[in-house]
Amino acid sequence: KSAVGNHIYHSVGDNPADFQGSAEIELPTFVMPMWAFDQFIVTPAGEEPPDLDDECIPDLGSKRVNRVAEFRKELDNLVFEVGPTYTLCFWGISQWLDKLNWQVRLPMLGRLDMNQFCGSPP
Repeated sequence: KSAVGNHIYHSVGDNPADFQGSAEIELPTFVMPMWAFDQFIVTPAGEEPPDLDDECIPDLGSKRVNRVAEFRKELDNLVFEVGPTYTLCFWGISQWLDKLNWQVRLPMLGRLDMNQFCGSPP
């Protein structure tokens, strides 16, 4: 929350047992503004986007570090369209997430099962 303030929404979702017969229930979700990402890369249509493990990714696209206001403005002005590939990188939180064990690692609290926040992994 220190990075995005109150621009965040999280829900573990509705318990289907509490909404029997209802057509709509809220699924587990976690939503933040686009500018919460640390980096974005736009690869023009017809070009090959970078592999996610490409060592060059840190040198590509636009980064938020030390330029939050400019980064927000760039994302606010970005028009998503069919054709280009959009790569969105989220590095800052990676120190707290253990995706292989599906856990959140928090200082002083230890490890928490991510299922309690967002359900089982995809």
